[in-house]
This record gives sequence, structure tokens and C-alpha cells, in this order.
Amino acid sequence: MSAQRRRVRPLSALIVLGILLLSAKATRTGSAESPADLPPVLRPASRATLNTLDLDALEDIDALIADGIRQAKFPGAVVLVARDGAVLKWEAYGDAYTYGPDGEPMAWSLPMTRNSVFDLASLTKLFTATAVMQLVERGKVDLDAPVATYLPTFGSRGKEEVTVRQLLTHTSGLPAWAPFYKDQPDPEARIRSLLEAGLESDPGTKYVYSDLGFVTLGLLVEAASGQPLDRYVAEHIAEPLGLRQTRYNPPSEWRPWIAATEAQPWTGRPMIWGEVHDENAWSLSGVSGHAGLFSSARDLAVFLQTLLNGGTYAGRRILQPATVEEMLRDQLGSELGPHGLGWELSEPWYMGAFADTGGAFGHTGYTGTSVVADRSTGTLVIVLTNRVHPTRENGSINPWRRGVADLVARAAGLIGSLRRPQEEAPEGEIVTLGIDVLLEDPSILKGKRVGVITNPTGINRVFRSVVDLLHEHPDIDLAAVFGPEHGFRGAEQAGARVGDQTDPVTGLPVYSLYGETRKPTAEMLEGLDVLVFDIQDVGVHFYTYVSTMAYAMEAAAEHGLEFVVLDRPNPIGGLDVQGPVIQEGYTSFIGVYPMPIRHGMTVGELAWYFNDAFDIDAELTVVPMKSWRRGEWYDQTGLPTWVMPSPNMPTLDTAIVYPGTALLEGTNLSEGRGTTRPFELIGAPFVDAEAFARYLNGRGLPGVVFRPTSFTPTFSKYPGEVVHGVQLHVTDRDRFDPVRAGIEILVAARRLYPDRFQIDRPEHFDLLTGDPSVRLGIENGASADIIEAAWQRDLEAFKQIRDRYLIYQDR
Repeated sequence: MSAQRRRVRPLSALIVLGILLLSAKATRTGSAESPADLPPVLRPASRATLNTLDLDALEDIDALIADGIRQAKFPGAVVLVARDGAVLKWEAYGDAYTYGPDGEPMAWSLPMTRNSVFDLASLTKLFTATAVMQLVERGKVDLDAPVATYLPTFGSRGKEEVTVRQLLTHTSGLPAWAPFYKDQPDPEARIRSLLEAGLESDPGTKYVYSDLGFVTLGLLVEAASGQPLDRYVAEHIAEPLGLRQTRYNPPSEWRPWIAATEAQPWTGRPMIWGEVHDENAWSLSGVSGHAGLFSSARDLAVFLQTLLNGGTYAGRRILQPATVEEMLRDQLGSELGPHGLGWELSEPWYMGAFADTGGAFGHTGYTGTSVVADRSTGTLVIVLTNRVHPTRENGSINPWRRGVADLVARAAGLIGSLRRPQEEAPEGEIVTLGIDVLLEDPSILKGKRVGVITNPTGINRVFRSVVDLLHEHPDIDLAAVFGPEHGFRGAEQAGARVGDQTDPVTGLPVYSLYGETRKPTAEMLEGLDVLVFDIQDVGVHFYTYVSTMAYAMEAAAEHGLEFVVLDRPNPIGGLDVQGPVIQEGYTSFIGVYPMPIRHGMTVGELAWYFNDAFDIDAELTVVPMKSWRRGEWYDQTGLPTWVMPSPNMPTLDTAIVYPGTALLEGTNLSEGRGTTRPFELIGAPFVDAEAFARYLNGRGLPGVVFRPTSFTPTFSKYPGEVVHGVQLHVTDRDRFDPVRAGIEILVAARRLYPDRFQIDRPEHFDLLTGDPSVRLGIENGASADIIEAAWQRDLEAFKQIRDRYLIYQDR
């Protein structure tokens, strides 16, 4: 984050201004609910839904998984359970990477998170089958045509009449497996040997689960579509469904989120981490129809929900309902056992009680992955483990797969009753976002050329992008898109410059507001009538999206454009206001106007404050939310599950601690960037973790425990080095003061390591706090009490001003 300073009206002037009435230029629009007839999408379960469940059974999953970890069946796991889209449980357990190549525990470990990415192994087959069925829909593949129609080399040695359907149902007669990774010298030779292989049984007479059949199907997809398999899956499945953590050959930047697998000396790989585990898929450059995909629990839940919805999710259809029916229809009958097209049906060994419903489908993967969905109850169960870490000799995890499924069935009342509970939330419980309110009555944009400032968080409650929604609307002329820090797609690291581009979906120009300029130029705004802002903030002044909004409001005022803010919740609540207030001479792009670190306002409320208090004089409209209360945290709103607003903000837990631990950016303490727990893990190589934790826990801060730990960042500070420190565990977020915790950490580092700890970027540190007295207090050995007391007068003055601009009720 850069530090270009801006002069603004001092706080003392704002105190006088605070007695003035709110500017009459800020207006509000009506409200709207999402269409009631849309198929379910993932969302937090409402209290009404949870009240229909046996919650003890869901809690028993924790003990079951802990038992598997204790028995060394797997080091870690992620479990996600949903019903009709309502997420009933989503938990991470244990470690994603903890063993070295020798099979012994390392000095550090990578904790599992809910967003951990797994080598799916044979769950890849489900995406391959989906790709084949898409090509069937488009008339490019016939299920009952010989495979040789599409792969002529395949039509030899008795395979001339093997059909596509037989490959999908594992009845082709092909062998289960062959080690072509070591029998052939290169990918081309391996593919040739596969296509020229013979059969072990007559086609259609025997069920033999065959990796080779799905390797062949991957090649068929490439031949029929004209695209490489990885590109096809990305373009036709992952991207339409918004599966941002699903791909072949994940980039190295994903490693902090990836669960490791095993050491493979026979393939020359000491410990596999972020590379496909399956030897044959690895030998085909990581891309194959039978294995090679990586994904997360959330992405798999969306994929399963799409099938439960008949091929559609959040308004994006990837398969027709009739196609889904055919995929999930028993193709083989009782003689060969139930099996769909790519999907296994009613398998009790891992589906448990769901196998008796008549509507269960799913699959497992060798690395320890499994998915189960049940059409009769709308339930999905995802169990992802790294059971092959550090070795495939860890043993079977089927009792745990089956056990989780049975506990979910018990929680839902499935054992003894198949009746589905009511899932609808009570009236007014679910928050309606500004974008959904706008679409109920879009008259403020009708007949105008619109530019929208957004990023991946700019979605409605069914995960549709604001860009897509405005672009498709018949009464709205969307002409340009603007991206903030981290880019329109949200993929760039903090501070990285972002260039202009073209949106491949809509063809619209995408102008970067974090590149050559941070304020829209006259050329960018030419021909536009209105700018719309729709980005999720995290409630902290140095999170630069609100600065982008302020600069864009200034540009709109200068060039005569209207400015519309589509409001969103403050994810860390709107009650608490904490930290020093930015002083005169210390405003910048990471603190554009005077306010404390944690301001307790929504972007809409901030827009009113900016526009009125600092004489921006934009023609401003704030489209408010419906039903949000200031005391609500994001996960209490009923809105879609957390979408990362930036690469280092993976969870709501991160946002809760961020107001305090982000201050470490200006010091030689690591703030956890380059790990899966940024801003929750903090430390330095010179820190004694036990002593640091003991000191901090001795301070008696409410709502937080400091756990001693070690970690190894992959980038940012101390890359590749073992860092010792603490992890912040927030035990009561309503009592936790993150800014005070951050100051306590800094004071502790100064007292325990006076010769090693440094505020090595003092100017940046002062811009983060907005008040140089904080740094001076730390450097001079002041206590956290004294440092905090120094900012109280300005903080109370800000609260009085803030009250004038609040839209929403307290509770």
C-alpha cells in the first residue's frame, strides 16, 4: 500500500461540523428480496434450520475426526455439510502439511483451514464425466457411439465397439490400471500405449473400476472439443460456477493452502505438495481424465449443489436437467451393481445411511477425499482428508467416511425418517444487499451509461456478479468496469500494480484504479453518466477499497457524474469503534480522511461521511441494505459464505484480528503473510514462542488466547525461514479489542526483544495508525494503557461526528 499524503480538514474542524445536519444530496432507494424460485445456493444455515436438527450428532463429527487424527489415519481434514444449500457444518481439523520426506514430524506444520485445497485424486472423474455430458448436449459426442469415432487409434485389439457409455460406467473391459508412467519415456508414448492397449474382458459384461477408461475419456474430451482438458474444465465448469480453487496444476502461490500428500522416491519426488500425487497423471504433465484436479470443500459443495439443482447454480447452467437425470440414473442394474455416468450410486461403504434413500450419489478419491449427495433430502456431505500424508500406508479411512455420513443422517432425522425439514428463514432474518435492493427498482440507472467499481466480492446473495447483473439488465447500459487494489479479479498481492484489461465475459474495458492512477481520469469517465461502487469492505481504514471509493467520488464530482453506493455489511460489526484517529498531515491512500482504525461503519455510511464532512459535493445516492443490524457479524447475516475480498483475507476470522495485527506491517515482525493464517500468525525468527505467549496471555486481554507456535512463510517477510511466535485464537469476538491486542503485541516485542525488534518502516507505520504518538510511545517503552489513553479524546470526538451518518439500528 503506497503512502502518498493528502491534506484534509483537521479533526478539530470536524467537531464543529458534526453539529450540522446531514447533506440533503444523499438519497436512498427501496428494498427487494432475491427471487424466491431460484434453486438453492450455499449460505449459512438459519436458526430456524438448525433448530430442526440433532445438533449433538453434528458435534459428534468433531470427535470422530479427532479420533482419526489420533490414530494417524490422516493428519487433517475438512468436513462440509449442507442441506438445500444451508451450510450446517464447515470445519477444518489438524494439519495440511506436517511430515518431512523421512516420514517424521517437521519442526513446523501447516494447519488445515476450511479453504484448504486438496489433490482430489479420482474425484477428478466427476468433472471429466461432466465435460463428456456437456459435449453430448452439444452434439459433439454420442454416448452409444464407439470411442474410436473420436479417437481412431483406440479402435484396435478388440476395442473397436467399446462405447463412450461403457467408459463412463467402467464396463469397457479395460484393465483397472497400468504403470505407464514408468513403462514409457514421455507423455506422447504413454498416451499411445494406452490407446493401443487390449481388453481384459468383453465390453459390457463386467464392472471393473478403471483409471485407464477415464484417462481415455479425458483424451476424448480434448479430441471432441478441440481444447486441452485442463482448459476445457476451467472454461466450461469451474469458471461458470465460480470455482476459484479448482484447477489442474495449481500455481506455487497456492501452496500455503494445499494439503501435502506423500513422499514418492520411486518417482523422484521427496514430498509431494501442490503437485498431483497420482503417478500416471503426473507423468502426463499433471492433466488427466482420471486424476489431477485440485479443489476445496466449498468448490466441491457448489459442484454438488449444481447437480442437486438439476445442472444450475446461481443462475449459471452447465447441464440440462435431463442430462443430470441420465447421469444419475442407474445404468447397470442389479447384475453389475448400481452406477451412473461417472457417479457411484447408493454405496453404503462410504455413504452410510444415505445409501438407503434411493437418491444418493457420490465418489471417493485415493488421497482421502469423498463426496456424497442425496437427491431425496437435498443433503451433501464432503469429507476431505490427506490420508496419504506422509505415506499411503496409513490405511483405510472408510469407517470415517461412513461415520460422518451416518452422523449427518442422524442429525437430519434421516435414520428412522426421510421427511425433510423446512429450510426457510423467518421473515427479516436474512440481510438483503444493496445490489438486490437496486435490482428491484433500477430506475436510478435507467437510460444512463454506467461504470461500476467492483471486485470478486461484488456479488448478490445468489453469487451473481454485479458486472453480470448490470450488463444483462435490459434497462441498464453498463459501459465500463473499474478495479481497485488487488485487481478486478482480486488476484494481486498487496501493493502490486494492476494494469488495464478487457473483461473476457462481457468485452467491457476494465480500468485499473491501482496502477498508473488511483483516481478515475477524464478519459476513463468519458461518456459515462454514473459511477456505481459495490465492494465488500472489512471495516478498517487502511483497507484501501474505501479510499478508492473516496477518490472516485471526488472524480465523479469533478466531472459531473452521479455516484451510487450499493451498501454491504461491515463484516466485523458496526458497534465497536477502536484505535487512534488519523491526524492532520497523516492522511494517505491507506487512510484517506480522519477516522480511527476500526470505524464501525458500512461503505454507504462512509460515503455519506466523506461527501458531507470533506466537501466532496458529489451527487450521491446510497442504496441501503434491508434488515442489517449493527451488532451482526458477517456470518450472522444469512448472506453467501465468505468471498475473499483480497488474497490475504481468507476468512472472517482474519478480518476480526486484522485491525490490530496489520500494524505489524511496519515492523520486522511477520504478520503471517505467506501462510494460510495471515494476520492470525505473528512472530519472527528471534522470538521465543513460549515466552511471547506467556507474556501476552498474562496481560489478561478479554476474548483472546495467544498460542505459542512456529510457521514458515512462503513469501513476504522471512520466506522459507522458521518463524516463532503466536497464533491469536479469538474466544469471544464481542469482547475482543483487536487494536488493543495489536498494541500489546508491539509493546511485548519492544520489552522482550529491545535489541532485535524494530519499527523498520516508521513512515508506513505512522500512516497505518494515523498518529505518530503510537510509534513514539512504543519506541520509548510506554505501556499499552498509556498509548491507548492518548487517543481517547479524538476517538470520542469522532464518535459524535460518526453518529450523524449512521443508517442502521444497533441490534
